Parts: sequence; C-alpha cells; structure tokens
Amino acid sequence: MKLVRAAAACLLGLLVLATGAWAHDSWLAPAPAGGWVLHTGSRYPHAEGPGVPAPVTCGGGSCWVQTGEAHVELEPGLVETYLREIRPPAAIEHRWDAMREAGVAWHERYSKFARVDMAGTASRIIAGAPLEIVSEGRAMRVLSYARPVAGQSVELVSESGEVATWSRSDREGRVYFDLPRPGRYLVRAVRLAPDGLRWRSHFATLALTRPGRASPSAPGR
Repeated sequence: MKLVRAAAACLLGLLVLATGAWAHDSWLAPAPAGGWVLHTGSRYPHAEGPGVPAPVTCGGGSCWVQTGEAHVELEPGLVETYLREIRPPAAIEHRWDAMREAGVAWHERYSKFARVDMAGTASRIIAGAPLEIVSEGRAMRVLSYARPVAGQSVELVSESGEVATWSRSDREGRVYFDLPRPGRYLVRAVRLAPDGLRWRSHFATLALTRPGRASPSAPGR
C-alpha cells in the first residue's frame, strides 16, 4: 500500500510539472473503478488527459489532496494571461511591471490543494494547507494554515460553463455564492506572493455538487 501511495504521489508531481502553473485548474473527480483522480486543465471542466490517481485524505464528508512544490518559468505573454485568470491584488501586477521592465524573468514555485465535497454535504474539517477552500454551506471559506484569508479573489465555475462569477473574501475569509441549478461546480483561488526576485503561489480548488438532476457531462470531459 505504501508503494502504491508513493507511486501515486510521484504521478501527481509529474502531472503538475507537465502542465505548468498557467494551466492552473486542478480538481478531484470520482474514478470509474472507485477512488479519486486529480484532473488538471487550463479551464474547468476541460482536462488534459485522463487524470492521475490521487492519494486522498477523507473525513467529514470531503476528500482532499495536496501536491508537492514545483517550479515554472513563464514567458511574459503567458504571465499576462495568468494574471488575468487569477486576479491578484494590484500590488502584485505593479511589482511584475517593474520586474519586467528591469528584465527579470518570471520564476515561480507553486503547490496545489484540491478538495471535493460529497453531494449535498458541507465539511468544516480544516487540513491546515497553505491555501484551502472549505465549504460551510452557503459560504465558502478561504484559509491559509487554518487562518482566514481576507481579500482573496475567488471564482465559481459551473461544469456546464453557464456560470463563471468572481467574489472577494471578507475579513473572515468567507465568500458567498449561489449555485443557481443542480450540477457540478468548482470554486477556485490562487494566492500569489513575491519571494525576492521570484514568486511563490498556492492554488486551491473545491469541487462540489448541488443535488438534483445529474449533469449530462462526466467529470474531466
């Protein structure tokens, strides 16, 4: 069992390294034979490949996985796309503008945390990750090492593509989204910070389902 989990963790690392930070949506979905797989793609729910078996931890109605840290270097054009997709604070964009003008390349170290809630449940179990999103019913809470993250840009995306809406966490780290119809959704956030002349980031997603008529499309398709 330890060897299986070690192999799965290695595959997770390879997946993260292969896709790069700008292809930043990673989410947990049920595997056909049982268990969970981690999908990664440039935009939920469109995955690159079949997904990787994920050595998840489960409790309180949810499961989660955290990848190891990886490194990426981005071309300036991709950085602009990346920043548009994650909506960091204005100070981050101003700092990058100054670094780019000085000829400094974009080097980033990043890790990913993905959680999935079972249909119709809300889990308040906190993993203590560098960045995670926990469902509290109607509210979603953004936490870093179990502490609330205020002012964090958070997006809700529906599997159907009909919903894509942004919000910003309050002083308690909470954001409030309405799930307008039954189906699968992804809540996503990226916390980016300068690290000298480099960058460090943490990605977090929460996959959840509003009960009702099942979505016609399968996860990761």
